[in-house]
Amino acid sequence: IKTIVRPSNNYKTKECTHWQKGTCTKGDMCTFMHSPRPLIKECPNWLNGFCARGDACPMSHTNDVPKREIPKKEAQPSKNVCHFFLKGNCLKEQACPYLHEQVTPPSPSSHFDAKHLMESLFEAEIYSDTIVKEDRTVVSDLDLVQSLKNLKISQPMQNAILGPIANGIVDIESLNINRDGSDETVVRSAMQGMVNTTKKQRHRLVEALERAQQVLLCFLVDTTGSMYAHMVAVKEQIKEIVKRINESGCQLMGVSFVGYKDFDDADQFQVLPFTKSMAKFRSFVDGIEARGGGDTAENVLGGLEHAVTKLKWSRDEYRGCTKVIFHTADAPPHNTKYHDGVLDDHERYEHRPSSEGLFAAMRENSILYHFGRINSYCDKMITVFSNNDHYKKDITQFDVKDAAKIVDSVSTSVMDSISIQSEVANSEVSESSSLVLRDYSIDKSSTHSFAPFLECSVMKYFFPRDMKYLHSFQQLRFESKDYKLRVAENPFSEGAQRLAYFGQQQINDTVVDEIVLKEFKHLSKNPYLDRPRYVADLEGQTIAKWFSVKLNEKLADLRNRGQRVTSYKVSFLLAKLARIVTPGEEHGRYMFVEKKLRGGELVRYTNNYTFVRREARMEGDDFQERVDLATCFSHFTYEESEQYLLICDLEGIVSGEGENKTLLFTDPAIHCPSHIRFGSTNLGGEGVQAFFQTHRCNHICKALGLPSY
Repeated sequence: IKTIVRPSNNYKTKECTHWQKGTCTKGDMCTFMHSPRPLIKECPNWLNGFCARGDACPMSHTNDVPKREIPKKEAQPSKNVCHFFLKGNCLKEQACPYLHEQVTPPSPSSHFDAKHLMESLFEAEIYSDTIVKEDRTVVSDLDLVQSLKNLKISQPMQNAILGPIANGIVDIESLNINRDGSDETVVRSAMQGMVNTTKKQRHRLVEALERAQQVLLCFLVDTTGSMYAHMVAVKEQIKEIVKRINESGCQLMGVSFVGYKDFDDADQFQVLPFTKSMAKFRSFVDGIEARGGGDTAENVLGGLEHAVTKLKWSRDEYRGCTKVIFHTADAPPHNTKYHDGVLDDHERYEHRPSSEGLFAAMRENSILYHFGRINSYCDKMITVFSNNDHYKKDITQFDVKDAAKIVDSVSTSVMDSISIQSEVANSEVSESSSLVLRDYSIDKSSTHSFAPFLECSVMKYFFPRDMKYLHSFQQLRFESKDYKLRVAENPFSEGAQRLAYFGQQQINDTVVDEIVLKEFKHLSKNPYLDRPRYVADLEGQTIAKWFSVKLNEKLADLRNRGQRVTSYKVSFLLAKLARIVTPGEEHGRYMFVEKKLRGGELVRYTNNYTFVRREARMEGDDFQERVDLATCFSHFTYEESEQYLLICDLEGIVSGEGENKTLLFTDPAIHCPSHIRFGSTNLGGEGVQAFFQTHRCNHICKALGLPSY
């Protein structure tokens, strides 16, 4: 039992202010002095009716002293309205020197609300494109820019409006807006045309992505005696391959088989046209006898010719589909051009059409070529096929020495191809053919020629303060610093929309940091409109990073409560925006500045439509956990943003180890149903609906309490 010891009074040297006010309730237990001196004088403000300091006031607030009446004074004339009166808590009443009257809010017409106008336009039906031409001066791009500034439209909203013009999707002059109209009329008419065009562009993009997720798959196989096990594997595993394609949100439009042997064999070629019948495919492969061959080299180019020219790749119903040739072989073509001294009875043989011509036909039909590697005999062939006069890029190879790996290799090949074709679809629909393609050549060498260091300004965004910033188009906080950068003369890689360059950032006179710089492949319609499309992407990447931090906080909270649903964190490669001015240039060159992605395989887990990567990896691989986390992140962003946006099209690498193991994504797409923003891959409500069409809530979604759809 705790004994309470009453303190002595000999240490009490400080007066108790509550005692002097008459409000101390501790009595003898109070640790401050209770002197018999008269109480502190009464607070005059309290006596007058109100003391704003409350209990913190050093004077007495007793109720036994009658309060004096406040003499009422007439309010002094003032043009200013009392803010406390508007809130309903002004205590001065008639003595207040400010006006006590309600203020009539300004009429909607006195303030141009671009945000709500855009929302209402998206809710409306698409109107006709027919525009009556009149004999008048029409608004130009620069006129629109000036009207936006005059109306003091926020910078993010300006970027959203000007982005479609910069990408060539909207031609402002074709809208035939009268230049003599008010700024509000100009912007309203321009936004109406842009929203209408954006709706149509989104419909076209959805159609293009649907086609990209329809797959034509051709098995090109050496059917000589040594390939028996691989032929059996193709026949037995085709059902599982089709299952994985369907589970990814895609559709197999047709599968074909092209077998080839050598010149002296009676049945040199065996061709099954595209079919959707798996029974027919299995029966056809089962009927091929694996025999023949003679020397080591085979008639590979003859087989490739049949695969490229004898199959109906170019039919209208296959336009825009993902088209894949998966070639499996253990021997190279005839001619020492393709091998290093294997047994070849026709080493000077020249096939017609040439291998260059065959790959040109493949490029014309948008056919992707992947190779199943069994041994080293075909290495030189793949090197030749990868050259700029053939496939023009590195050929993806899969180790299929073990025939059981056919199913995983082909599945990965198809998923990679769908990812590539989806990116192509986004690029072709999102950028107008009127834009000029930059003049460039890819340099894959390890050494690069750099331009001199140039002074430039580099801008980065900070996270939004709250969701209000997101919903209301408020300008994100940013900082801009001066740096010295230099860029390689030629890009080392290209995507469907961007070129990537090696670069260096000078930190001091002796130290440089290796970086990657990216720019759009197509020049902006007008140089002065280049910045908005770069800033729109930068804004999207910053917001994606912000949501990844929010998800990591939720996952950490689950771990602290003993619920470890994933071993990964989520993050995004956060870019900065550099404006590099070369002497003699007026507008400068805009480029994204990123850290180098080091290590790890770059994998696309989802696109900006219904595709979700489905693969069965090796035992112990955590691939499915990464897919679950990626799709959960998209779902999380929709709920966390109060259903304002959904972040998808997630591609990245695995970075770090242990507690720091992270899925590091880059270049996401953001669907926003109500607004034009976040770039041309924003599919709006159709994109959100497409995601939930294939999304199945996993254990991470359920642990976070996300609602199922």
